[in-house]
Amino acid sequence: MFANRYVRALTQPEQQLFNLLPEANSDAVRVKYAPAMPIAMTPAVQPVTPTATPLVPPISQKAASLGENPGVLPVGGRQAWTFSGSKGTLLIIEARADNPATGVLDPTEQVRRGLLDTFLTVWNPDGALIAQNDDFPSGKDTNARIDLVLPDNGPFTIEVRSAQDHTGGSYKLVITPVQLGTELSQVSFKDQQRGVWAVTLSSDGRYALSSLGPERSFYNVYNTGSMSLWDLVDPTHPREIRRFNESNAQHTMSVAAISFCPGDHAMISASWDQTMVTWNIDTGQPVQNLVGHWAAVWDLACLYGTNTAISSGFDGSLILWDLQTGKEIRRFQHGPKMYSSIYAVAVSPDNKTVLSASTDGWVKVWDVASGQQLRQFSQPAGATSVAFNSDGHTIASGDTDGNIVLWDINSGQIIRQLVGHRENNWVNDLNFSSDGRYLVSASFDGTVRLWDVATGRELVRFVGHTGPIWSAVISADNRLIVSAALDDTLRIWKIPAGIR
Repeated sequence: MFANRYVRALTQPEQQLFNLLPEANSDAVRVKYAPAMPIAMTPAVQPVTPTATPLVPPISQKAASLGENPGVLPVGGRQAWTFSGSKGTLLIIEARADNPATGVLDPTEQVRRGLLDTFLTVWNPDGALIAQNDDFPSGKDTNARIDLVLPDNGPFTIEVRSAQDHTGGSYKLVITPVQLGTELSQVSFKDQQRGVWAVTLSSDGRYALSSLGPERSFYNVYNTGSMSLWDLVDPTHPREIRRFNESNAQHTMSVAAISFCPGDHAMISASWDQTMVTWNIDTGQPVQNLVGHWAAVWDLACLYGTNTAISSGFDGSLILWDLQTGKEIRRFQHGPKMYSSIYAVAVSPDNKTVLSASTDGWVKVWDVASGQQLRQFSQPAGATSVAFNSDGHTIASGDTDGNIVLWDINSGQIIRQLVGHRENNWVNDLNFSSDGRYLVSASFDGTVRLWDVATGRELVRFVGHTGPIWSAVISADNRLIVSAALDDTLRIWKIPAGIR
Protein backbone atom coordinates (compact mmCIF):
# COMPACT_ATOMS: atom_id res chain seq x y z
CA MET A 1 0.00 0.00 0.00
CA PHE A 2 1.00 3.60 -0.53
CA ALA A 3 1.25 4.37 3.17
CA ASN A 4 3.76 1.54 3.67
CA ARG A 5 5.92 2.30 0.64
CA TYR A 6 6.15 6.04 1.04
CA VAL A 7 6.13 7.66 4.46
CA ARG A 8 7.84 10.99 5.17
CA ALA A 9 7.39 14.04 7.33
CA LEU A 10 4.90 16.51 5.93
CA THR A 11 6.00 20.04 5.13
CA GLN A 12 4.19 22.89 6.92
CA PRO A 13 1.86 23.68 3.96
CA GLU A 14 1.05 19.98 3.63
CA GLN A 15 0.08 19.81 7.29
CA GLN A 16 -2.63 22.28 6.34
CA LEU A 17 -3.94 19.79 3.77
CA PHE A 18 -3.51 16.49 5.62
CA ASN A 19 -4.46 15.17 9.02
CA LEU A 20 -3.02 12.24 10.93
CA LEU A 21 -6.19 10.61 12.20
CA PRO A 22 -7.04 7.62 14.37
CA GLU A 23 -8.78 4.76 12.62
CA ALA A 24 -12.54 4.97 13.03
CA ASN A 25 -14.11 2.74 15.71
CA SER A 26 -10.76 1.50 16.94
CA ASP A 27 -8.67 1.93 20.06
CA ALA A 28 -5.52 1.60 17.97
CA VAL A 29 -4.08 4.56 16.14
CA ARG A 30 -3.09 4.05 12.52
CA VAL A 31 -1.13 6.78 10.76
CA LYS A 32 -2.73 7.67 7.45
CA TYR A 33 -2.44 10.43 4.89
CA ALA A 34 -5.91 11.91 4.79
CA PRO A 35 -7.34 14.95 3.01
CA ALA A 36 -8.35 17.40 5.69
CA MET A 37 -11.82 18.87 5.63
CA PRO A 38 -12.03 22.60 6.32
CA ILE A 39 -11.78 23.25 10.02
CA ALA A 40 -13.92 26.37 9.86
CA MET A 41 -15.35 27.17 6.47
CA THR A 42 -15.85 30.92 6.26
CA PRO A 43 -18.07 31.91 3.34
CA ALA A 44 -16.44 34.47 1.09
CA VAL A 45 -19.72 36.36 1.05
CA GLN A 46 -21.17 36.12 4.53
CA PRO A 47 -24.92 36.20 5.06
CA VAL A 48 -25.66 39.19 7.27
CA THR A 49 -28.52 39.55 9.74
CA PRO A 50 -28.70 43.20 10.78
CA THR A 51 -28.74 43.60 14.54
CA ALA A 52 -29.20 46.55 16.83
CA THR A 53 -25.93 48.03 18.03
CA PRO A 54 -24.92 50.74 20.50
CA LEU A 55 -22.75 52.25 17.76
CA VAL A 56 -24.45 55.26 16.22
CA PRO A 57 -23.92 56.02 12.53
CA PRO A 58 -22.43 59.44 11.84
CA ILE A 59 -24.93 62.21 11.03
CA SER A 60 -22.93 64.30 8.54
CA GLN A 61 -22.57 62.31 5.33
CA LYS A 62 -21.16 62.71 1.81
CA ALA A 63 -22.63 60.94 -1.21
CA ALA A 64 -20.50 58.03 -2.51
CA SER A 65 -20.70 56.45 -5.94
CA LEU A 66 -19.25 53.37 -7.59
CA GLY A 67 -15.52 53.74 -8.18
CA GLU A 68 -13.14 56.00 -6.26
CA ASN A 69 -14.35 58.57 -3.75
CA PRO A 70 -11.47 60.69 -2.34
CA GLY A 71 -11.59 61.73 1.30
CA VAL A 72 -9.46 63.06 4.15
CA LEU A 73 -9.47 61.88 7.77
CA PRO A 74 -8.42 64.27 10.52
CA VAL A 75 -6.12 62.74 13.13
CA GLY A 76 -8.22 60.36 15.19
CA GLY A 77 -11.31 61.40 13.22
CA ARG A 78 -13.88 59.77 10.97
CA GLN A 79 -15.78 60.50 7.78
CA ALA A 80 -19.19 59.20 6.73
CA TRP A 81 -20.60 58.47 3.30
CA THR A 82 -24.04 57.52 2.03
CA PHE A 83 -24.46 54.99 -0.77
CA SER A 84 -27.69 54.06 -2.54
CA GLY A 85 -27.39 50.35 -3.26
CA SER A 86 -29.89 47.66 -4.18
CA LYS A 87 -30.70 44.53 -2.21
CA GLY A 88 -28.76 41.46 -3.33
CA THR A 89 -25.88 43.42 -4.91
CA LEU A 90 -22.37 42.14 -4.11
CA LEU A 91 -20.00 45.01 -3.39
CA ILE A 92 -16.31 45.18 -2.54
CA ILE A 93 -15.89 48.23 -0.29
CA GLU A 94 -12.31 49.38 0.35
CA ALA A 95 -10.72 52.26 2.25
CA ARG A 96 -7.35 52.71 0.54
CA ALA A 97 -5.02 55.08 2.35
CA ASP A 98 -2.77 57.16 0.12
CA ASN A 99 0.02 56.41 2.61
CA PRO A 100 -0.95 53.06 4.17
CA ALA A 101 0.64 51.88 7.40
CA THR A 102 1.18 48.36 6.07
CA GLY A 103 4.17 46.75 7.71
CA VAL A 104 4.65 49.57 10.26
CA LEU A 105 3.38 48.61 13.72
CA ASP A 106 5.03 51.30 15.84
CA PRO A 107 2.48 54.13 16.46
CA THR A 108 5.24 56.71 16.82
CA GLU A 109 6.67 55.73 13.45
CA GLN A 110 3.21 55.84 11.86
CA VAL A 111 2.78 59.41 13.08
CA ARG A 112 6.28 60.46 12.04
CA ARG A 113 5.79 59.12 8.52
CA GLY A 114 2.18 60.28 8.13
CA LEU A 115 0.82 56.75 7.65
CA LEU A 116 -2.85 55.75 7.89
CA ASP A 117 -4.46 52.49 9.03
CA THR A 118 -8.11 52.54 7.92
CA PHE A 119 -11.22 51.02 9.51
CA LEU A 120 -14.59 50.47 7.78
CA THR A 121 -18.13 50.24 9.17
CA VAL A 122 -21.40 49.83 7.25
CA TRP A 123 -24.91 50.56 8.58
CA ASN A 124 -28.32 49.63 7.22
CA PRO A 125 -30.82 52.38 6.33
CA ASP A 126 -32.46 51.84 9.74
CA GLY A 127 -29.18 52.37 11.57
CA ALA A 128 -28.38 48.70 12.28
CA LEU A 129 -24.73 47.71 12.03
CA ILE A 130 -24.19 45.14 9.27
CA ALA A 131 -20.42 44.96 8.71
CA GLN A 132 -17.05 46.08 10.10
CA ASN A 133 -13.47 45.42 9.01
CA ASP A 134 -10.03 46.67 9.94
CA ASP A 135 -7.61 44.96 7.55
CA PHE A 136 -7.51 44.04 3.88
CA PRO A 137 -8.30 41.19 3.65
CA SER A 138 -7.30 40.48 7.27
CA GLY A 139 -3.83 41.39 8.34
CA LYS A 140 -1.59 41.53 5.28
CA ASP A 141 -2.57 45.12 4.53
CA THR A 142 -3.80 47.97 6.77
CA ASN A 143 -6.33 49.08 4.15
CA ALA A 144 -9.77 47.95 5.29
CA ARG A 145 -12.01 45.89 2.98
CA ILE A 146 -15.55 44.50 3.25
CA ASP A 147 -17.14 42.07 0.78
CA LEU A 148 -20.88 42.48 1.28
CA VAL A 149 -24.13 41.36 -0.31
CA LEU A 150 -26.47 44.22 0.50
CA PRO A 151 -29.29 42.89 2.71
CA ASP A 152 -31.73 45.68 1.83
CA ASN A 153 -32.24 48.58 -0.52
CA GLY A 154 -30.23 51.70 0.40
CA PRO A 155 -29.25 54.27 1.32
CA PHE A 156 -26.45 52.73 3.42
CA THR A 157 -24.04 54.60 5.64
CA ILE A 158 -20.34 53.83 5.23
CA GLU A 159 -17.95 55.18 7.84
CA VAL A 160 -14.18 55.43 7.33
CA ARG A 161 -11.99 56.17 10.32
CA SER A 162 -8.44 55.63 11.46
CA ALA A 163 -7.85 52.36 13.26
CA GLN A 164 -5.40 54.32 15.45
CA ASP A 165 -6.43 57.46 17.31
CA HIS A 166 -3.13 59.13 16.54
CA THR A 167 -3.17 58.95 12.73
CA GLY A 168 -5.07 60.54 9.87
CA GLY A 169 -4.60 61.41 6.23
CA SER A 170 -6.02 61.19 2.73
CA TYR A 171 -7.63 58.04 1.36
CA LYS A 172 -9.98 56.77 -1.31
CA LEU A 173 -13.24 54.97 -0.60
CA VAL A 174 -13.47 52.49 -3.47
CA ILE A 175 -16.79 50.73 -4.17
CA THR A 176 -16.67 47.98 -6.77
CA PRO A 177 -19.65 45.86 -7.86
CA VAL A 178 -19.05 42.17 -8.56
CA GLN A 179 -21.59 40.10 -10.42
CA LEU A 180 -22.83 36.88 -8.87
CA GLY A 181 -22.76 33.86 -11.15
CA THR A 182 -25.88 31.78 -11.69
CA GLU A 183 -25.84 28.10 -10.79
CA LEU A 184 -27.48 26.13 -13.60
CA SER A 185 -27.26 22.66 -12.09
CA GLN A 186 -25.40 20.44 -9.71
CA VAL A 187 -24.63 16.75 -9.46
CA SER A 188 -24.59 15.54 -5.88
CA PHE A 189 -22.64 12.60 -4.52
CA LYS A 190 -23.75 13.23 -0.95
CA ASP A 191 -25.31 9.79 -0.70
CA GLN A 192 -21.81 8.40 -1.17
CA GLN A 193 -20.11 11.16 0.87
CA ARG A 194 -17.53 11.44 -1.88
CA GLY A 195 -15.90 14.77 -2.62
CA VAL A 196 -15.35 15.67 -6.27
CA TRP A 197 -11.63 16.21 -6.78
CA ALA A 198 -11.16 17.07 -10.44
CA VAL A 199 -13.07 18.26 -13.49
CA THR A 200 -12.08 19.08 -17.07
CA LEU A 201 -13.89 19.99 -20.29
CA SER A 202 -13.54 18.80 -23.87
CA SER A 203 -12.22 21.34 -26.37
CA ASP A 204 -15.73 22.18 -27.59
CA GLY A 205 -17.22 22.29 -24.08
CA ARG A 206 -19.76 19.59 -24.92
CA TYR A 207 -18.37 16.98 -22.50
CA ALA A 208 -16.92 16.98 -19.01
CA LEU A 209 -14.84 14.48 -17.07
CA SER A 210 -14.93 14.31 -13.28
CA SER A 211 -13.34 12.17 -10.59
CA LEU A 212 -14.47 11.35 -7.07
CA GLY A 213 -12.27 11.53 -4.01
CA PRO A 214 -12.35 9.50 -0.81
CA GLU A 215 -15.26 8.73 1.48
CA ARG A 216 -15.23 11.81 3.65
CA SER A 217 -16.79 10.10 6.64
CA PHE A 218 -13.63 8.03 7.16
CA TYR A 219 -11.10 10.34 5.49
CA ASN A 220 -10.17 7.30 3.46
CA VAL A 221 -7.93 7.94 0.45
CA TYR A 222 -7.68 4.21 -0.18
CA ASN A 223 -11.03 4.08 -1.96
CA THR A 224 -11.00 3.29 -5.66
CA GLY A 225 -11.34 6.54 -7.58
CA SER A 226 -14.48 6.59 -9.73
CA MET A 227 -14.55 8.78 -12.86
CA SER A 228 -17.48 9.92 -15.00
CA LEU A 229 -18.05 11.29 -18.51
CA TRP A 230 -20.85 13.89 -18.76
CA ASP A 231 -22.84 15.27 -21.68
CA LEU A 232 -23.41 19.01 -21.16
CA VAL A 233 -25.49 19.69 -24.28
CA ASP A 234 -28.12 20.89 -21.79
CA PRO A 235 -26.10 22.32 -18.89
CA THR A 236 -29.20 22.54 -16.74
CA HIS A 237 -29.48 18.74 -16.90
CA PRO A 238 -26.03 17.14 -17.25
CA ARG A 239 -26.28 13.51 -18.33
CA GLU A 240 -23.83 10.88 -17.17
CA ILE A 241 -22.70 8.83 -20.16
CA ARG A 242 -20.19 6.43 -18.66
CA ARG A 243 -18.22 5.58 -15.54
CA PHE A 244 -14.63 4.44 -15.40
CA ASN A 245 -12.54 2.46 -12.92
CA GLU A 246 -15.40 0.57 -11.31
CA SER A 247 -15.89 -2.92 -12.75
CA ASN A 248 -12.46 -2.66 -14.39
CA ALA A 249 -10.65 -0.87 -11.57
CA GLN A 250 -7.07 0.13 -12.36
CA HIS A 251 -6.58 2.73 -9.66
CA THR A 252 -6.59 1.54 -6.07
CA MET A 253 -6.73 5.02 -4.54
CA SER A 254 -8.40 8.35 -5.23
CA VAL A 255 -7.96 10.03 -8.63
CA ALA A 256 -6.49 13.51 -8.20
CA ALA A 257 -6.34 14.66 -11.83
CA ILE A 258 -8.04 13.81 -15.12
CA SER A 259 -7.83 15.09 -18.69
CA PHE A 260 -8.97 14.53 -22.26
CA CYS A 261 -5.72 13.38 -23.84
CA PRO A 262 -4.87 13.14 -26.65
CA GLY A 263 -7.84 14.87 -28.26
CA ASP A 264 -11.40 14.39 -27.06
CA HIS A 265 -11.67 10.63 -27.71
CA ALA A 266 -9.23 9.45 -25.07
CA MET A 267 -8.59 10.32 -21.44
CA ILE A 268 -5.88 10.00 -18.85
CA SER A 269 -6.12 9.84 -15.06
CA ALA A 270 -3.59 10.33 -12.25
CA SER A 271 -3.98 8.77 -8.83
CA TRP A 272 -2.63 8.73 -5.32
CA ASP A 273 -1.72 5.09 -5.95
CA GLN A 274 1.36 6.44 -7.81
CA THR A 275 0.06 5.50 -11.27
CA MET A 276 -1.51 7.05 -14.34
CA VAL A 277 -3.88 5.26 -16.72
CA THR A 278 -5.02 6.06 -20.27
CA TRP A 279 -8.58 5.08 -21.19
CA ASN A 280 -10.70 4.59 -24.27
CA ILE A 281 -13.58 6.99 -23.78
CA ASP A 282 -15.92 5.15 -26.17
CA THR A 283 -15.58 1.77 -24.42
CA GLY A 284 -14.54 2.80 -20.92
CA GLN A 285 -11.67 0.31 -21.07
CA PRO A 286 -8.11 0.99 -19.84
CA VAL A 287 -5.38 1.18 -22.49
CA GLN A 288 -2.05 1.85 -20.76
CA ASN A 289 -0.77 1.92 -17.19
CA LEU A 290 2.00 4.46 -16.62
CA VAL A 291 4.21 3.68 -13.62
CA GLY A 292 7.17 5.81 -12.59
CA HIS A 293 6.37 8.03 -9.62
CA TRP A 294 7.21 6.63 -6.19
CA ALA A 295 4.62 8.76 -4.41
CA ALA A 296 1.12 10.08 -5.10
CA VAL A 297 0.59 11.63 -8.55
CA TRP A 298 -1.11 14.98 -8.03
CA ASP A 299 -1.51 16.63 -11.45
CA LEU A 300 -1.07 16.05 -15.17
CA ALA A 301 -1.15 18.01 -18.42
CA CYS A 302 -1.19 16.90 -22.04
CA LEU A 303 0.98 18.45 -24.72
CA TYR A 304 -1.36 19.89 -27.33
CA GLY A 305 -1.93 17.73 -30.43
CA THR A 306 0.56 15.07 -29.36
CA ASN A 307 0.61 11.66 -27.69
CA THR A 308 2.67 12.93 -24.79
CA ALA A 309 1.74 14.08 -21.30
CA ILE A 310 3.54 15.30 -18.21
CA SER A 311 2.74 14.42 -14.61
CA SER A 312 3.72 15.81 -11.21
CA GLY A 313 3.89 14.12 -7.85
CA PHE A 314 4.65 14.20 -4.16
CA ASP A 315 8.07 12.75 -5.00
CA GLY A 316 9.21 16.16 -6.26
CA SER A 317 9.47 15.08 -9.88
CA LEU A 318 7.86 15.75 -13.25
CA ILE A 319 7.72 12.91 -15.77
CA LEU A 320 7.19 13.27 -19.52
CA TRP A 321 5.36 10.24 -20.95
CA ASP A 322 4.81 8.61 -24.34
CA LEU A 323 1.13 7.74 -24.15
CA GLN A 324 1.27 5.20 -26.98
CA THR A 325 3.96 3.06 -25.35
CA GLY A 326 3.38 4.03 -21.73
CA LYS A 327 7.11 4.67 -21.39
CA GLU A 328 8.89 7.49 -19.57
CA ILE A 329 10.60 9.92 -21.95
CA ARG A 330 12.23 12.32 -19.50
CA ARG A 331 12.25 13.17 -15.81
CA PHE A 332 12.54 16.66 -14.29
CA GLN A 333 13.51 16.96 -10.62
CA HIS A 334 11.90 20.07 -9.12
CA GLY A 335 13.82 19.95 -5.85
CA PRO A 336 14.70 17.75 -2.86
CA LYS A 337 12.41 14.75 -2.93
CA MET A 338 11.45 15.08 0.72
CA TYR A 339 10.35 18.72 0.57
CA SER A 340 9.28 19.55 -2.98
CA SER A 341 5.86 18.03 -3.55
CA ILE A 342 4.63 19.32 -6.92
CA TYR A 343 0.95 20.17 -6.76
CA ALA A 344 0.42 21.54 -10.26
CA VAL A 345 1.83 21.43 -13.77
CA ALA A 346 0.98 23.37 -16.95
CA VAL A 347 2.17 23.30 -20.58
CA SER A 348 2.76 26.32 -22.83
CA PRO A 349 0.63 26.71 -25.99
CA ASP A 350 3.65 25.84 -28.19
CA ASN A 351 4.53 22.73 -26.10
CA LYS A 352 8.07 24.03 -25.57
CA THR A 353 7.95 24.86 -21.87
CA VAL A 354 6.39 23.43 -18.73
CA LEU A 355 5.52 25.07 -15.40
CA SER A 356 5.66 23.31 -12.04
CA ALA A 357 4.27 24.60 -8.73
CA SER A 358 5.53 23.32 -5.41
CA THR A 359 4.91 23.99 -1.76
CA ASP A 360 8.67 24.54 -1.42
CA GLY A 361 7.87 28.10 -2.50
CA TRP A 362 8.91 28.00 -6.16
CA VAL A 363 7.24 28.07 -9.55
CA LYS A 364 9.74 26.70 -12.06
CA VAL A 365 9.94 26.90 -15.85
CA TRP A 366 11.34 23.92 -17.77
CA ASP A 367 12.48 23.28 -21.32
CA VAL A 368 10.58 20.24 -22.57
CA ALA A 369 13.19 19.17 -25.13
CA SER A 370 16.20 19.19 -22.82
CA GLY A 371 14.65 18.88 -19.37
CA GLN A 372 16.65 21.91 -18.20
CA GLN A 373 15.28 24.47 -15.78
CA LEU A 374 15.03 27.86 -17.50
CA ARG A 375 13.99 30.14 -14.62
CA GLN A 376 12.02 30.22 -11.40
CA PHE A 377 9.59 32.51 -9.59
CA SER A 378 9.31 32.85 -5.83
CA GLN A 379 5.97 32.10 -4.16
CA PRO A 380 6.97 32.12 -0.47
CA ALA A 381 3.66 30.81 0.89
CA GLY A 382 4.03 27.67 -1.25
CA ALA A 383 2.74 27.38 -4.81
CA THR A 384 -0.34 25.21 -5.33
CA SER A 385 -1.53 26.04 -8.87
CA VAL A 386 -0.20 27.33 -12.20
CA ALA A 387 -1.59 28.17 -15.64
CA PHE A 388 -0.34 29.36 -19.03
CA ASN A 389 -2.20 32.06 -20.94
CA SER A 390 -2.78 31.59 -24.65
CA ASP A 391 -0.50 34.59 -25.36
CA GLY A 392 2.44 32.37 -24.41
CA HIS A 393 4.16 34.85 -22.09
CA THR A 394 1.68 35.44 -19.25
CA ILE A 395 1.46 32.84 -16.51
CA ALA A 396 -0.54 32.69 -13.28
CA SER A 397 0.34 31.08 -9.97
CA GLY A 398 -1.64 30.56 -6.78
CA ASP A 399 -0.50 29.68 -3.28
CA THR A 400 -1.55 28.38 0.14
CA ASP A 401 -2.37 31.89 1.41
CA GLY A 402 -5.02 32.89 -1.12
CA ASN A 403 -2.65 34.85 -3.38
CA ILE A 404 -2.76 34.87 -7.19
CA VAL A 405 0.09 36.41 -9.17
CA LEU A 406 0.33 37.14 -12.90
CA TRP A 407 3.91 36.96 -14.21
CA ASP A 408 5.71 37.81 -17.43
CA ILE A 409 7.54 34.56 -18.11
CA ASN A 410 10.20 36.26 -20.24
CA SER A 411 11.20 39.08 -17.89
CA GLY A 412 10.33 37.34 -14.64
CA GLN A 413 8.47 40.47 -13.51
CA ILE A 414 5.14 40.53 -11.68
CA ILE A 415 2.43 41.95 -13.96
CA ARG A 416 -0.17 42.26 -11.21
CA GLN A 417 -1.60 40.50 -8.17
CA LEU A 418 -5.22 39.40 -7.94
CA VAL A 419 -6.54 40.02 -4.44
CA GLY A 420 -9.77 38.61 -3.08
CA HIS A 421 -9.56 34.98 -1.97
CA ARG A 422 -9.40 34.62 1.77
CA GLU A 423 -6.06 34.31 3.52
CA ASN A 424 -4.92 30.87 4.68
CA ASN A 425 -7.03 29.27 1.95
CA TRP A 426 -5.33 27.42 -0.89
CA VAL A 427 -5.89 28.54 -4.46
CA ASN A 428 -6.23 25.01 -5.78
CA ASP A 429 -6.81 25.56 -9.48
CA LEU A 430 -6.24 28.25 -12.11
CA ASN A 431 -7.37 28.21 -15.74
CA PHE A 432 -7.27 30.94 -18.39
CA SER A 433 -10.08 31.29 -20.91
CA SER A 434 -9.20 30.19 -24.44
CA ASP A 435 -9.09 33.83 -25.62
CA GLY A 436 -6.78 34.80 -22.76
CA ARG A 437 -9.04 37.55 -21.42
CA TYR A 438 -10.16 35.84 -18.21
CA LEU A 439 -8.73 33.73 -15.41
CA VAL A 440 -10.79 31.32 -13.32
CA SER A 441 -9.67 30.47 -9.79
CA ALA A 442 -10.89 27.85 -7.33
CA SER A 443 -10.14 28.08 -3.61
CA PHE A 444 -10.52 26.46 -0.23
CA ASP A 445 -12.63 29.52 0.71
CA GLY A 446 -15.54 27.88 -1.13
CA THR A 447 -15.69 30.28 -4.08
CA VAL A 448 -14.89 30.27 -7.77
CA ARG A 449 -13.90 33.66 -9.17
CA LEU A 450 -13.61 35.07 -12.67
CA TRP A 451 -10.92 37.74 -13.14
CA ASP A 452 -10.20 40.28 -15.86
CA VAL A 453 -6.59 39.54 -16.86
CA ALA A 454 -5.99 43.03 -18.27
CA THR A 455 -7.03 44.91 -15.11
CA GLY A 456 -6.82 42.30 -12.33
CA ARG A 457 -10.41 43.09 -11.34
CA GLU A 458 -12.74 40.39 -10.03
CA LEU A 459 -15.68 40.30 -12.44
CA VAL A 460 -17.88 37.44 -11.25
CA ARG A 461 -18.04 35.39 -8.07
CA PHE A 462 -19.69 31.99 -8.00
CA VAL A 463 -21.07 31.24 -4.55
CA GLY A 464 -22.86 28.07 -3.49
CA HIS A 465 -20.33 25.38 -2.64
CA THR A 466 -20.18 24.56 1.07
CA GLY A 467 -16.68 23.09 1.07
CA PRO A 468 -13.22 23.63 -0.40
CA ILE A 469 -13.18 23.73 -4.19
CA TRP A 470 -10.53 21.60 -5.86
CA SER A 471 -11.05 22.44 -9.51
CA ALA A 472 -12.82 24.88 -11.85
CA VAL A 473 -12.68 25.17 -15.64
CA ILE A 474 -14.16 27.56 -18.19
CA SER A 475 -15.71 26.56 -21.51
CA ALA A 476 -14.10 27.67 -24.78
CA ASP A 477 -17.04 30.00 -25.57
CA ASN A 478 -16.84 31.71 -22.13
CA ARG A 479 -20.40 30.69 -21.34
CA LEU A 480 -19.97 28.07 -18.61
CA ILE A 481 -17.81 27.26 -15.61
CA VAL A 482 -17.77 23.79 -14.10
CA SER A 483 -16.46 23.30 -10.55
CA ALA A 484 -15.63 20.32 -8.34
CA ALA A 485 -15.59 20.50 -4.55
CA LEU A 486 -15.29 18.53 -1.34
CA ASP A 487 -18.94 19.30 -0.53
CA ASP A 488 -19.67 16.21 -2.68
CA THR A 489 -20.98 18.22 -5.65
CA LEU A 490 -20.11 19.00 -9.23
CA ARG A 491 -21.67 22.33 -10.22
CA ILE A 492 -22.30 24.08 -13.53
CA TRP A 493 -22.46 27.87 -13.61
CA LYS A 494 -23.57 30.42 -16.15
CA ILE A 495 -21.24 33.33 -16.88
CA PRO A 496 -23.25 36.58 -17.27
CA ALA A 497 -23.77 37.50 -20.92
CA GLY A 498 -22.17 40.92 -20.48
CA ILE A 499 -18.86 39.31 -19.50
CA ARG A 500 -18.52 37.16 -22.60
